[in-house]
Amino acid sequence: QDYYRSSTRFNRASEILVQDASWVKLRNIGLSYNITGKILDKLRMDNISLTASANNILIWTPFEGFDPEGNQYSAGSNVYGFTGLSTPITESYSFGIKLGF
Repeated sequence: QDYYRSSTRFNRASEILVQDASWVKLRNIGLSYNITGKILDKLRMDNISLTASANNILIWTPFEGFDPEGNQYSAGSNVYGFTGLSTPITESYSFGIKLGF
């Protein structure tokens, strides 16, 4: 093992590849609005609710690869120091309308 760890033989080439993978992420955000008032009486409805949500929309990281959370060797894999072999985590948006009569 000392042979492979020797800095005289390998010039510490792996230190060039080490990156800071710390990150802060806005993973989920949602908004809901319930319409009330005379509009419901005019439409002969009990309630109207509008919703919107977004997932994986912002990430702050100095890491040059994809999202540090979303690769084959991510935080839950028990393997540290490796990255790649995957696609980035996708952003998703959803909108909804709930009508009650």
